[in-house]
Amino acid sequence: KTTSLLKFWRETINTMPAVMVSKMLKREPKFQKFPPVLYLQLMRFQYDPLMDMNVKINDRYEFPETLDLTEFIENQTEDEKFSLFAVLVHSGDNHGGHYVAYISPKLDGKWFKFDDDVVSKSTRTEA
Repeated sequence: KTTSLLKFWRETINTMPAVMVSKMLKREPKFQKFPPVLYLQLMRFQYDPLMDMNVKINDRYEFPETLDLTEFIENQTEDEKFSLFAVLVHSGDNHGGHYVAYISPKLDGKWFKFDDDVVSKSTRTEA
């Protein structure tokens, strides 16, 4: 299933504070081109003024199998679609933790979990 980044963008801003949304809505991003491999990172820490510190956002996020970024290219000459082949997961807080990688190296629906020196079969849902 292909999910539009514009749809993701609009759904994301619905959950953000109004001040941030007003700055972001002034323009939607446009790019000249994308690299062959696209790395996206979600910023999962946010400042909490009551605690006077950054706290981790532990919400679950589901990634689309295919991400269509065509509408974000200034001069669209071809489709800009990316297949999800890896997810890096952090457990812990902003002071420390542990990373686990989930990878589908052949994009054939088979996923593997890389946890330090242990590699095991996994599922797309677990990733």
